[in-house]
Formats: sequence, structure tokens, C-alpha cells
Amino acid sequence: MTTIKDVALLAGVSVSAVSKVLNGYRDIGEETKAKILQAVQELEYTPNAIAKKLSQKQSRTIGLIMANFTQSDGKDGIHFQIMSGAYAAAEHTEYEIVAVAGMSPRQQRQNFDSFCAEHMFAGVIMQGLRLTDPYCAQIKQSKYPTVAIDLCAVAKKLTTVGVDNVRAASDAVDFLVKRGCRSIGMLNGAVDAAVSIERLSGYRESLKKHRLKAKPTAVIDCAFSEQQAYDMTETFLANNPGLDAVFCASDLMAIGFMRRCGELGKRVPVDIAVIGFDDIILGGYTKPKLTTVRQDMTATGAQALNTLVEMIKFKRNGERIIMPHSICIRESA
Repeated sequence: MTTIKDVALLAGVSVSAVSKVLNGYRDIGEETKAKILQAVQELEYTPNAIAKKLSQKQSRTIGLIMANFTQSDGKDGIHFQIMSGAYAAAEHTEYEIVAVAGMSPRQQRQNFDSFCAEHMFAGVIMQGLRLTDPYCAQIKQSKYPTVAIDLCAVAKKLTTVGVDNVRAASDAVDFLVKRGCRSIGMLNGAVDAAVSIERLSGYRESLKKHRLKAKPTAVIDCAFSEQQAYDMTETFLANNPGLDAVFCASDLMAIGFMRRCGELGKRVPVDIAVIGFDDIILGGYTKPKLTTVRQDMTATGAQALNTLVEMIKFKRNGERIIMPHSICIRESA
């Protein structure tokens, strides 16, 4: 069986040089690279399709990186919706998708461009990136076209796709005010998530517009976790006895909050109205059914893929693409 040592021997180079070329690194001279590629083809060390990609300096592979992905994320279905939308859109292109779930310590220690080169990505769709992640800064300077979902940033090769979270959160609180609510609290997500900052801004914007005030205790962070929302509800209500409504920055937190409210004898929406964010499938099965801000993550995944392909093929510059949102009225508010 042909080995990498055989390729190195035929090309007259080191094994490390062969490895670098096969993994897309750019610090090998063109003459040396040509010798290695010739040896690769002669020995049929790699599939012909890969050799062709390398020799043409082209890739038809798009990376779909689900950063900070954990087992608990499967409950809301958002990652699956993004993936299904992206994969469906890719069927109409010449590109294929390679999904990378989570960001391991090794990946986070590796520079973003090196990571893309190693995997031979033509471009990347990034979901779930936190502001404290090293890649958050690196993708703004990267030479690889990137589309980030739910990250408010734009660069020459960086496009962001998502709803206007400030406007959407403001619309949610406006809805509660129109329902007669005057003391409105908020369960927010993770402090290092861009969407949390934006949704908090929209919450405050709406309160200011309606000349309503909220105590500092009326806003707490629950890390987008159903369990954390459940665990913190009793103390939250005790610290804010006059609340008549709560805006939750995710449906999972709203579900945890409502479950604990029921156990405490607090009726939704009679005693306290609740509105969530995302419109996940579970929201239609809660008691009462969850009123929420709807965003179509399947469409967002498709938009991300199509935009990235245009960036790769036509060298389109980065931009911010705003996806639509709406209020899905059910029973909780």
C-alpha cells in the first residue's frame, strides 16, 4: 500500500512537506508543491477528486461549524433547522457541506484560517459563536469567505445573517404592553452572546418608549437554559412581586419559567403573561401554548448557504442580511 513516505521519496521532499500540501497549508513553494502533486497522482495516494482540487487550487467543500454545541441544544431544534436549510440549498449548487459540531479545545487553539486550510474549506457558515470565542475576532480578518448566523458584525469577507434582534425584542415587549402589561421583566440568555445584548437593548428600548421602568432585579441571565430558568424563577418572582409579564429571550427559558410558575401556583397568563423567542416546536405543546417571536431558522440556513456560495464564486463583499420575524400569538400572553 502506498504511504506518505512513498510520495515524499518520489517527490524528493520531506514527509512534513507532503503533509502540508495535502492539508492545504500555503507555506510551501509552488515548485515543491507541483512535485508533490505529481507524485500524488502517479502513486494514486489520494483519490483523484482530491488531487484535482489541490492542483486546481479549488475546493467545493463548505464548512458548517456549530460552535458551542452541546447535547442539550438538541431540544430546541434550532441547529437541525439551520443544517436542514443549508443542506437543502446546497443540493442546487456544486458545493458539499461538512458539518463540525462544537468547538473542541484543540480547534479553539488553532487559528481559524489554519483550521479552514486543514479541512480544505472554500468557505464557512458559523453558528453559535460567542463574543468571547477567539474565532469571533479572527473571522473578521480571515481570507476565507464566512457567513455568521446571529452575529452583528460585517467585514470584507464576513456576512452576518439573522433577524433584527433589537427590533424583534422591542416588538415582543410592545405586544405585552398592548395587552395591558405594565411591569415587565426579562429572562435573558448568555452574557457573551451577541443576541442577548441585542434583545436586552430591544427590551429596554420598548420600556423607554412606553415610559415604563424596570428594577435592576427584573432582568436576569439564564444562559438560554430551560433548567436555569426553572431554578431561578422562584427567587426572580420573589424579588419582583409586582411583575405582570415576562419576556424570555428564548423559548426554552420561557418553558422552564412557565413550568416553575405552575408549581408555585402562578397562573399563566392570568397572573403573569409570558412571551418567548424562536418559535421552537415544543412551544406549541406547552400548557398554555407559548406566545413567541417567530424566526425561520430553516430559511436562515438556506440564506446563509446561498450567500456564502455567491461570496465564494463572485467575490461578493460581506454585508448584514436581515431575516423576517413575526409575533406568533398563542395562549401565554
